[in-house]
Amino acid sequence: MTEEQVIGSLNNLAYEIMAYRERQLKTENISFSGMVLLSYLGKRGPQKLSVLAARMGQTKSSMTYLVDSLEARELLKREYDENDRRVTWVKATERSLSMFTIHDRFETIMEKALSKIDHKKLIAASEVIDSIAASINSERTRNDWNGRTEIR
Repeated sequence: MTEEQVIGSLNNLAYEIMAYRERQLKTENISFSGMVLLSYLGKRGPQKLSVLAARMGQTKSSMTYLVDSLEARELLKREYDENDRRVTWVKATERSLSMFTIHDRFETIMEKALSKIDHKKLIAASEVIDSIAASINSERTRNDWNGRTEIR
């Protein structure tokens, strides 16, 4: 398989993943950025607003807008640090847990598809995908497209 074929395959996979998630996001009436934020908070727990902005490659004002819209829907809430009122923590609410079903359904479909592939091929594919992702992340953070430092 040539590099062009691999790139084509990755593009096809990325398209299918985005199309699947887009359909589900419309069903749940939430933006992709909103789901990424809720998923991140669900996995990592409460985070500082500034850390979330840097992690998602957004300005603090853009992140504040996203947090405002999700907070209005009671999907997350802000809490101020007890020791430093200037620090704002953002955390997912119980209501937002239902949004994680989108991710769970997607993972179930992926697990079903991957269960049909030989274990050794899965390990090799995982190593290749991780290497590509690391290279893209390195290039993205090196270029510092938005004038901000990426937090990994």
